[in-house]
Amino acid sequence: MKRLALLVLSAALGCKSDPFFTSRSEVDDALKLLQDGKGAEAAAALEALGLKNPRLAFDRGLAHLAAGAYDQAIAAFDEMREAKDVAMKATSYFHVGQVHTQKALAAEKAQNKDGALAAWKDAVAAFENALLLAPDHERAKQMLEVALSRVDPPCRMRNDGFDKAGAKANNTFGDAAALELKPAEPGEKGARPGERKAKTDLWLCPDDEDWFKVPLEPGDRLTASAKRREGPDFAKAAVEVWSPDGKRRVVPATEGEAAGESAEVPTGLVAAPGEYRVRLANPAQDDFGVTFELGVRPLCARTEDDKEPNDALAAAKDVAPGDVAPMRLCPKNEDWFAVATAKEGESVKVTAQLQLDEGTATLSLVDADGKTLAEGKPGKGGGQEGVTTLEALAYKRPLGKVYVRIAGTETVEAVYGLKIELVPPCPEREDKHEDNDTQTTAKDLAPGDHDGLQLCPRDPDVYKVTVKAGESIVAHLSAEPIAGTPEVVIQDASGKDLGRGVALEGGQIALALDPGPGSYFVVVRGAQDVETDAKYDLKVQVLPACPEGNDADEKNDTANDAKPFELAEAQAPPQGAPAPSGPPGAPPKPKQKLLRICPGDEDWFRIPIKPETPIHVVSIQFVHDKGDLELELFAADGKKALAESRASDKDKNGEAVPVPPPELRVPDPTDVLLRVSGKDKDTQNFYLLSARPLPPQNDKKDGEQNQDKKDQDKKDQDQQKPPQDDKDKKDQKKPEEPKKPEDQKRPDRSAVEKEMEKQDKNQKNLEAEKAAQKARRQQPPLKDW
Repeated sequence: MKRLALLVLSAALGCKSDPFFTSRSEVDDALKLLQDGKGAEAAAALEALGLKNPRLAFDRGLAHLAAGAYDQAIAAFDEMREAKDVAMKATSYFHVGQVHTQKALAAEKAQNKDGALAAWKDAVAAFENALLLAPDHERAKQMLEVALSRVDPPCRMRNDGFDKAGAKANNTFGDAAALELKPAEPGEKGARPGERKAKTDLWLCPDDEDWFKVPLEPGDRLTASAKRREGPDFAKAAVEVWSPDGKRRVVPATEGEAAGESAEVPTGLVAAPGEYRVRLANPAQDDFGVTFELGVRPLCARTEDDKEPNDALAAAKDVAPGDVAPMRLCPKNEDWFAVATAKEGESVKVTAQLQLDEGTATLSLVDADGKTLAEGKPGKGGGQEGVTTLEALAYKRPLGKVYVRIAGTETVEAVYGLKIELVPPCPEREDKHEDNDTQTTAKDLAPGDHDGLQLCPRDPDVYKVTVKAGESIVAHLSAEPIAGTPEVVIQDASGKDLGRGVALEGGQIALALDPGPGSYFVVVRGAQDVETDAKYDLKVQVLPACPEGNDADEKNDTANDAKPFELAEAQAPPQGAPAPSGPPGAPPKPKQKLLRICPGDEDWFRIPIKPETPIHVVSIQFVHDKGDLELELFAADGKKALAESRASDKDKNGEAVPVPPPELRVPDPTDVLLRVSGKDKDTQNFYLLSARPLPPQNDKKDGEQNQDKKDQDKKDQDQQKPPQDDKDKKDQKKPEEPKKPEDQKRPDRSAVEKEMEKQDKNQKNLEAEKAAQKARRQQPPLKDW
């Protein structure tokens, strides 16, 4: 019989005798299976013996390893350490390390990076334990070196393809490597016409720098950045740009100024064509990986759209209603378009959506004589970052052309799209209820939601509503005016106003509380007898006296009975959206409910929130003079107060709270509770409950934003400079901790405060008053929203 692995192990360990050398046929058969490469069968045969012995445990470990059963192999090798023989214990650790090595290689093959790293770390621990017991174990030394190189490889092994063997190193100006610049993907955020980009992962080692060459044409704009990807948090690359001859550092331009992690060569700095160089330096001699990005944006004039030349009214290009995109606005180059009306009295509506790189832009509509008909005003951009929306309307035009002018400041540069609409004369857009211009011709209107109605100039809409004794009428108007401002009133048969519309967020509300049995009239008309053209929605409710006439959400008088109230969701962009990448769509339509508070009544609502839920403004709007209401926000238990609002007065008909509050951490999905109540027990009133997302934070003009960016870049560069006078301060400076994900997505407190102050006129901090009565309170009180 051949000498088996059992004897080989004995010799390798230097044993003088083998007390468990056996010729037992079951063991011999199992070891023969192992020699024949039948690991799984050998393992099963050895396990079936049920014998507990360190040497047989070794054989079982080998069999399981051959079968790929890593966990069983480790368990078997662990049994070997029951032996008194130190050499056998060392061999146990060595083979456990071998198992972890096999696991790591399998994980690498499956591209499981995290799993492979964990297995290599386990292998390191096992080989180190083997060497503690057997310091001269050569194979353990070799395998430990292999495992350590995988756990923490030396920089030469991590270095990128430009510095590895077989590739020419790019460590000098003359050996600069070329990166393939590819056109930006269509619709890519921030991309501009003709822009080309490159992105690659690099590794910077001590005493190592990387050079790249970039061909530029006059007026091209170059951007380059190298952001840390792996390695120490404090590690930073320094990015510089050099002239084609290598004699002048273009960025940073100031002699002695330290480079930052990004660099930009602005328009106008490249005066002649050539191969510029980008240098990635490693000032602190760290060992780390970076993601390197290059971008080249051509001179704006070389990327003009196909409508050029159209730089003056006389050169205006004819355009049909619909989308005109994508277009390019360049410095000192206006764009003119002509839109022809199809019939007398049509209106021309133009919406421009611009992604501005530099400067500011304007939209105006003029007639054939150059007389201004309308100036563009800020429109609904849908909250898309970096998009400026302007809207203009030339109302009730005669047959002929209306001219559209897009212009900007001297440095303006933008990609934009236009949406051209011809709005028919108002009589052609009248709703099905016409003719209902007087009480005599008023149309009966059942309680409920009536959407898509139309108000025309000097043509009021009158609706008849019949009520019984004790019933009240509530009318809510939400309008999209083209011209003028609509209003809603409730009148009796004599034409006397019983309730005039009070301005609320998103419209007006008019109330006639218990006017008595009979017929009454809800009138929608132009305010102050001004020509008014508006599409509108009308919500009418007829409710009995309290408590029978409470709203449909009753009973919700306690936290346990709270009714669900979902926050608004963003609407999808409309079809046929104009460029640059399609309009971002209308902002979310506020979710609204028309509800009621009866004497002694409270209304509770349960609002679900998630970690990704953006901050919303949740408000109640009501006619203050009919009865003051209060708004409070609680945690899911209905006991812990989070925010409150008691700010309404005769000039402000509403209360609001932020949901979720900026200070509230939301690691998991949860609920918050909203309570609406009367100021005193006899209060009764109707109110409109609304929720809308907090508007984007963008209060600064484009010029200010550009300056902020320059200031930040300068600050980043300054942070690269080592202090000249105080080395100790440099040594004591700690790296800045990265922001947590929830901190990054939350708006700052000031943005929330600005929005809430629109509702809050109470200068007293009610929450602070409560907090002052509680000793040892750790958290600062919230403001009394």
